[in-house]
Amino acid sequence: MTQAIKTQGGRPGIWIAPFRVEPNSLGVATDNPDWCLQTNEGVPWREERHQTWCLDATHPSALRWLYDLGEQIKTWGFVMAKIDFTYLAALDNSYPEPIVRYEPHVTGLEAFRRGWQALVAGLGDDVYTLACGTPTLPVVGLAHANRVGHDLAMPRVFQKIGHPVDQGWTGAVGVRAQARNAAARWAQHSRWYEADPEVVMTWSDPTNLAAYDTETARTMATMAALVGGPFLLADDLCALTQTERSVIENDHFLDLLIRSSSSEMKTGVPYRPIDVFARADKPEVSEHVYSQGDGLAETWTTTRDNRLVVAWFNWGDSPRLVKPAPDFVGTQEVWTGEEIGADLSVPPGAVRIAQSASNRS
Repeated sequence: MTQAIKTQGGRPGIWIAPFRVEPNSLGVATDNPDWCLQTNEGVPWREERHQTWCLDATHPSALRWLYDLGEQIKTWGFVMAKIDFTYLAALDNSYPEPIVRYEPHVTGLEAFRRGWQALVAGLGDDVYTLACGTPTLPVVGLAHANRVGHDLAMPRVFQKIGHPVDQGWTGAVGVRAQARNAAARWAQHSRWYEADPEVVMTWSDPTNLAAYDTETARTMATMAALVGGPFLLADDLCALTQTERSVIENDHFLDLLIRSSSSEMKTGVPYRPIDVFARADKPEVSEHVYSQGDGLAETWTTTRDNRLVVAWFNWGDSPRLVKPAPDFVGTQEVWTGEEIGADLSVPPGAVRIAQSASNRS
């Protein structure tokens, strides 16, 4: 399979959750339950939210299993691994009840790094690692990239099982929450890791609040492109309509997405929400990562081939009027293809992108 993907010009990747052990599943759970975190009674400790066991990264055999897993993934031919639910390796020894490790005096964070180090050693230097569901600081130096946003589509799923997410949730609300997370972590990108603001989706359905209309899809795509980390599509591409595909097939947007030099992505700050400190955010959050907060950053910048790129987001309910700098007047707006004048109106819930006319020295 991996070779077939490479033959088509793709780069095969794999999703894994090595620290999450499903009870009674074949493998670790049935053969070596003692490799998992234990209770004081000597049975695998169960994580309450997902009802799963957790691999104990202080157990020598578990560490060897992680190394072998990484080596197997590399042997299969995968060049990217998304490593999810890794916070399970970092659980505190007393949270939310006593947890017993093979080495009881090792902290959760030390165990977390031991597990990651074993897995990465098996993967080798050439497999790109994307951390997900992970403590932010402890993964620095171990993962190439880190998901800094939430699961974009999950709140609607949570509602069906009684999870306390605001019943007013929509696809657009989810994108707003992503913007809050990505803006808050701009200084980490290319310093600690490449930031991943989450997948881009363009599927639409006027009868489904969780769907993404064209402007909402453009907004999420713009955010992901400007951040400059992994750009991942999550739709069934074959099922998209021509209108839905037009967002991710827009020639000017694709040019912006791929026209970036490696030096820009690895030095400096490829993106910056320049007004992130201009207005106070709401300090209290009702639903952790899903909170929108107040005063989202409206103007984001980046560079591509030394050309300045500006994105004007409109998070409000009425048109936003902006006055582009002279460098942008007369250039073509990315999404609409219209010429940018001295004034630019951004519709509610939309984004407009401008690029300077020539390279900046």
